[in-house]
Amino acid sequence: MATLNPRIQVSGAVPHLGSHLEIRWGYVIGLFSGIIFMHLVLFLSAILAIRKVAVKDDSFLAIASLLLPLLDILGGEGTLLQSKELAKVIQAKTRGEGLVFGMYIMFPIGWMYYFGTNLENRFAIPNFWPAPEMTHKIPFEREELKAELERLRARRLAGRARRLQEEQSQGRTEGEG
Repeated sequence: MATLNPRIQVSGAVPHLGSHLEIRWGYVIGLFSGIIFMHLVLFLSAILAIRKVAVKDDSFLAIASLLLPLLDILGGEGTLLQSKELAKVIQAKTRGEGLVFGMYIMFPIGWMYYFGTNLENRFAIPNFWPAPEMTHKIPFEREELKAELERLRARRLAGRARRLQEEQSQGRTEGEG
C-alpha cells in the first residue's frame, strides 16, 4: 500500500475500504502560479514579436504587392488575361500545391474517420473485460463474507502449495547436477 495514503481500518459488520487524500497546497499553488507565469511570458513574447509586423493599408498598390507571388508563378504569361482566365491559369499552375495541401488536410481527417468509427466491432477483443457477475459484487451478508474468505484462503493455499512444489523440484534438479 502507498506510504503516503495508508489504509484506514474501520470496525463493524460491513467492510469499508477507506482512503485519505492529503493535499499539499504549497505544491498546488506553486503549480498554478507556474502555469499563470508561463502564460504571461508567452503572451508578452507574442506581443513583442507581433509589434514588428507591418500592417499595410488597403490601397491598390498594397494589394498588388500582396499578389506579387502569384504573378511570379505566372511568369510573363498572364499580364493581359482577364480575371477568370487568370484564375484558371493560376489554378492549373498550382495544381500540385493544391493536391499537397489537400493531402495535409484530408489525411488526418481520413485517419480519424477510419479509427474513430465502428470501434466496438473493429477493435474489440472478445472476453477482454471480466463478466459483470465477476466484478463489482461486494459481499455484505455473513455467509457471503465467509464464502469469499474461504475462496481467498483456498487460492492462497493453492499458490503456497504450488510454490513449495516448485522449490522442491528446483532443489532436486540442483542436487542432481
